Amino acid sequence: MKSRIAARLALGSAGLLAGQLAYVIKRPLPSFEGFDASASVGDPDLPHVKIAALGDSTLTGPGLDESQDIWIRQAAALLSDRYRIEVQSFGVGGSQAKDVALSQAPLVGKVDIAIVAVGSNDALHGRSVRRTERWLSEAVDQLLNNAQVVILAGVGDLSDIPRLPWPLNAIARRRGSLMDDVHRRVAATSGRVIKVPIREVAAPRFKETSGTFSPDLFHVNASGHQIWAETLLPSLEEAIARLSTIP
Repeated sequence: MKSRIAARLALGSAGLLAGQLAYVIKRPLPSFEGFDASASVGDPDLPHVKIAALGDSTLTGPGLDESQDIWIRQAAALLSDRYRIEVQSFGVGGSQAKDVALSQAPLVGKVDIAIVAVGSNDALHGRSVRRTERWLSEAVDQLLNNAQVVILAGVGDLSDIPRLPWPLNAIARRRGSLMDDVHRRVAATSGRVIKVPIREVAAPRFKETSGTFSPDLFHVNASGHQIWAETLLPSLEEAIARLSTIP
């Protein structure tokens, strides 16, 4: 009985979230185009690390002034004194786990590391946790054929998004937590997959730091991307340490 009630509540929450989200998205607030985060940084004589980045608008940076403000670019810059980092981004704004599995992962060739940042849109649009996990698992399986290590960025605390009113933000917090657990479970299936502790590290910093969102009140600004970059960095360093191609 309790499990059926919980299932109904989860389904109702997802429906409410999707309905309110449709209203919120239509609010007359600024909208921004994104960037391509692809770039190479660091001295060409340094050891090369090739990274594929897949996911949603967290990788395209709507509202940012420059592409180098995107978190994956900031993280690459932090390592550019030791490595030649080549980032190829396949991220598309609005993407969900299904899009990464079907449209982005098949495009990735041989790389050292693949980073997947997806799940927020699945959470906000009321997608099934089970189906999201299935699609994320499929994406990771594909990527492991071409990458030595896969990093899953996880999903942060979505209640921090200023554009989400109550009770939408409370539902978003719960849904985001469920999707972050999806990343954790998928990462646990292979020793070649690393899960970024996004909720444990980045979420408290967002709550402690003001002015981390763009004028659209939905996407984070350069300061928010810096928090993400610094949260990613230890996982990225761990992944590089595992590469057989790095002395």
